[in-house]
Amino acid sequence: MRFALTCNKRTSKTGLKVAVIGAGVCGLVAAGYMACIGHEVDVYDKQPMPGGSLVFAAPPWRVPRENVLEGAKELEEVLEVRFFLKTKVFSGANLNEEGDEFVERVLPLEDLVEKYDAVLITSGAWRTRKPEIPGMNSTNVYSALSYLYYRRLQEIGLINKGVSIGRRVVIYGGNISALAAAGQALRDGAEVYLIYEDSFRRAPIDLVDLRKLEDEGVVAIDLARIAEVSVVNNAVTEVKFQRLQLSSINEGKVAIPIPNSYFTLSVDSLLLAGVEEPSPPLSSDVASGMNIAMSQKTVLVDEWGRTTNRKVFAAGSVITGLTNIGDAVRQGVRTAREIDRWLKALTIKLK
Repeated sequence: MRFALTCNKRTSKTGLKVAVIGAGVCGLVAAGYMACIGHEVDVYDKQPMPGGSLVFAAPPWRVPRENVLEGAKELEEVLEVRFFLKTKVFSGANLNEEGDEFVERVLPLEDLVEKYDAVLITSGAWRTRKPEIPGMNSTNVYSALSYLYYRRLQEIGLINKGVSIGRRVVIYGGNISALAAAGQALRDGAEVYLIYEDSFRRAPIDLVDLRKLEDEGVVAIDLARIAEVSVVNNAVTEVKFQRLQLSSINEGKVAIPIPNSYFTLSVDSLLLAGVEEPSPPLSSDVASGMNIAMSQKTVLVDEWGRTTNRKVFAAGSVITGLTNIGDAVRQGVRTAREIDRWLKALTIKLK
């Protein structure tokens, strides 16, 4: 997998320095684009190797991690991109997120903004919001992201044992992490139920992928919402669902409960998907001091990925929530192009 989409080697140097926060596909593509132009690019990531969700979450039968790591190696060896791994960039009260296990140092965002000519935030979506339902903090309730993350760490050899999900698993959600978790759970020998509170036809997934999972044995049920869970010894034993139906309200389709339409599934574990939230490298209480506008737990950007701080840009899942590879690539290229335009304009102005 190549991340340097516009060149095969570095031919010039502009003398301008760009920091990229996050070594997922969006950040790597942006780094490759800017390195091809001749900018000096440093990439910071909290994981022990680059690749982001392509390495630490995506099913290896869909995205071979060796290809991803080879692409990152090309950036480093051919285009002189520098990687600072096991390094989390964050400003504000320290916030523990999924995937923080290997962090050895934390750098304030302010330091990078001061040190570099431009900063690109591509820190992804490493926070999972749990439904406000009693029992969601039980020992066998996990995020789909955590399940996939620890499974990948186990495969890579960074840990000895991943998350134990048992024989009967309910995955609650309808996005790409839900489908990835369903495929992994099948391969781990589980009986898998995939439940989504909306119609799968409106879910941010490829229905072909869903049909393949169903052919492999996943039981997929849409238009059903968790009503309550039964907990015994701090573990969920049953999940009660209420069926929903689509009803036209406010010129759109919304799912509303169907009275007296409950069904219950016994479970060994419950995986939550579709509730992954962006994980920007700063908290809202310090954002105003950096002149970075925030809304709904992430930074605000315009159509070109520019924040309200002229030196700071953002793209990918940290803006949109969990996204697919194609969208991440497009956002990475688009925002890198805008950074280059801004840096060139700045250089001309300084002259």
